[in-house]
Amino acid sequence: MEAKGSLIEKLDDFIRAYYLNQVVNGLLLSVAVLIVSGITFALLEYVGQFGIAGRTVIFWVLTGGGSTVIGGWVLWPLLQWGRLSRGLTHEQASSIIGEHFPEISDRLLNVLQLQRQLGTTSSTSDTSLLQASIEERTTALKPVAFQRAIDWKKSRKLLKYAVPTLILAAGIMGWSPELVQEPASRILAHRQDFIPPPPFAFSVLSNPLAVPALEPFTLEVQTEGEAQPEIVMIEVGESRYRMERTGEGRFRYVFPMVRESLSFTLFGSGVSSDVYTLKALPVPTLVGLEVTTTPPSYTGLPAETV
Repeated sequence: MEAKGSLIEKLDDFIRAYYLNQVVNGLLLSVAVLIVSGITFALLEYVGQFGIAGRTVIFWVLTGGGSTVIGGWVLWPLLQWGRLSRGLTHEQASSIIGEHFPEISDRLLNVLQLQRQLGTTSSTSDTSLLQASIEERTTALKPVAFQRAIDWKKSRKLLKYAVPTLILAAGIMGWSPELVQEPASRILAHRQDFIPPPPFAFSVLSNPLAVPALEPFTLEVQTEGEAQPEIVMIEVGESRYRMERTGEGRFRYVFPMVRESLSFTLFGSGVSSDVYTLKALPVPTLVGLEVTTTPPSYTGLPAETV
């Protein structure tokens, strides 16, 4: 029954190669789908900056979809390739082979049927004719390379999708990684609330923030960022004043007379600055004057302090 064993071994080798092909195809397809999905949702989060509910939906869609894709397209055929899960039967494998080699389809199935018939035949029966028929038909099938029935052309087609997506991901990470990294971190921490960064920040150019008391002080401010406010207000105590715009992103305000140290805050387009303090320096005051006169020695007069 060496011929029978040879046929079964060839079918087993075909089944393992078949599932290896499934694993490779699944990996290529998973790479393309997961990268495109990840980049798409990351860009949506980058633009939309969703709240907790929106990011939670995205997180579970990516997690559930990714698990399904990897589990169904990679892990499941990998288990069948390793014979850790039930896979193709010899009859199912012969049907697949028969689709590629129609001329041997009936003969291959017939051999398997004869083998099954031989296995159910009583040990007291004469099976020599049945065995001879199996060996004859198995020998005729030996030259056929069953693994040629595996379609590796599909893998090459899928490679055309996987490689561009990898290049796309590498390009984004090299050109502007914040497009993916920042939204990805927010999606991973989907239960945490994030405050969007302001479109610009205030920078006080007048330095130091100090002026002698009772003198005016000119405050110069520069806004830095992607957007520029049209109007900037300064809040001093409970009062707000509009600053003079002197250029693109530059503003000025003149404190007419600073009597004492004061705090102020800048506002513009919904953005506020930190609290700044303008110090009023004490004015020098003459509290006394003392003059000592020392006459020449020839006068004989003593030194005198007035």
